[in-house]
Amino acid sequence: MLAGGGSERLGTDKTQVRIDGVTALDRVLTAVGDTPAGFEPAAAVLCIGAERPTAAPVRWVREDPPGSGPAAGLVAALGALDESADAVDVAVVLAGDLPMLSAPVLGRLLGAVPPPAQADGARLRDTGGRPQHLLGAYRVSALHDAAAQRPSWAGASMRALLAPMTLVDVAAHGAESLDLDTAGDIDTARRLVRTAAAERPDKGADVSDPDPLADWVHEVTGELDIDPGDVDVPLLLAVARDAAHAVVRPAAPVTTYLLGLAQGRRGGGTAELRSLAVRVDALLSVRTSPTPDPNPDPYPDLED
Repeated sequence: MLAGGGSERLGTDKTQVRIDGVTALDRVLTAVGDTPAGFEPAAAVLCIGAERPTAAPVRWVREDPPGSGPAAGLVAALGALDESADAVDVAVVLAGDLPMLSAPVLGRLLGAVPPPAQADGARLRDTGGRPQHLLGAYRVSALHDAAAQRPSWAGASMRALLAPMTLVDVAAHGAESLDLDTAGDIDTARRLVRTAAAERPDKGADVSDPDPLADWVHEVTGELDIDPGDVDVPLLLAVARDAAHAVVRPAAPVTTYLLGLAQGRRGGGTAELRSLAVRVDALLSVRTSPTPDPNPDPYPDLED
């Protein structure tokens, strides 16, 4: 996975954009981990770029110099593969921002790689007819031959690196090749992922006992790029209930908002939220405790 780009057009690290609560990079890694039918699991999974957290274990490799482009990154990955004890015949080269990637897509790519005498690999061609160099399966020997054409690939494009190779183009279906170059691409990916989730056959299992609040939280966290694990719904509901009873009903949403604001400013997760909730609960407890009588009756059991 090539994950070292600066994402100039988007203005943020597009591999870390969350689609339905999962980063784009983790979506790519999930597709890679779901071995396509008829193929063996990947011998090695390498990510090129500055190291970032991932849900699945990967080996991080840095292009030389850092930030010198996808071609330099791929050449660095070839060097890392050479250090592996296992010989690798075909390398699947992927961008780190392909939210619609799936194991069947990878299976089609791998299945389209011809024998060595016929071609050097296969790549996806999007619905507009554009070849997707960062969505391909290439013979490692052919990549080595291409990389040997220059002493350095810093600043070079993938198109230049792959130019000497004979490749088979595989037609993309729908949005399989969608990457996240713009805010519009992100919106499209989120819409497609939600639609696909709603149409899954196993979705019917939830119909008999729907949880609209859980569905809403799931939808909002995806839209706002929030980790669902940082949202403790029962805790927030308890704080909202106590604030409504101890202060006034509008205090419920205001208090939970202030909790979230404080959590975000501290960069904390669920543990930070719980710590903050304890402090708010202490304030609410003072309001709900009986107010001492400034002039208590010294003989409460005696009648007047």
